[in-house]
Amino acid sequence: MNRQARAVRFDRYGDHDVLYVNEVPMPDPGPGEVVVEVRAAAINPFDTVIRSGVVRELFPATFPSGRGSDLAGVVVAAGAGVEWPVMGDEVLGWTPGPSAQATHATVPVAQLVAKPSRLSWEAAGSLHMVGSMAYAALRAPTRRDRRRVRRRRRGRHLPGADARSPGRGLSSEWWEVD
Repeated sequence: MNRQARAVRFDRYGDHDVLYVNEVPMPDPGPGEVVVEVRAAAINPFDTVIRSGVVRELFPATFPSGRGSDLAGVVVAAGAGVEWPVMGDEVLGWTPGPSAQATHATVPVAQLVAKPSRLSWEAAGSLHMVGSMAYAALRAPTRRDRRRVRRRRRGRHLPGADARSPGRGLSSEWWEVD
């Protein structure tokens, strides 16, 4: 296996022009991890918020920083104790840190599922974030339940943040059901 990978990086906050592709060491899997040869990776709104520096006080980047967490690809190496997936398996999932926008990424096996064969690489690579949001929406309180839900504030509200307007920032609100 080639001992170099390529990854999207940024070494300062800013617009998309701070991004560059760089050669990085090939990741080595630790116990319970696999190396995935990435076929597709998502660009989510939060990735852009992090890169811009808008939330640097809450989520500071460590430079140089990688990009993305949602990915789909093929397992090319496995760490100690990994029984599934095996080399050659097609998987989708997410990385624990910003490293999915690369040719190869290390991923804990608990954060992977088998990629359905009928699902395109592009759809599989973007499924984690949107799939999680869809699941959360389906599990949201019903209209009847909402009468029992109280809205509370925790922390400070970020400028432009509104949970009802996707892509406009982060909300420091949380909901509690009686």
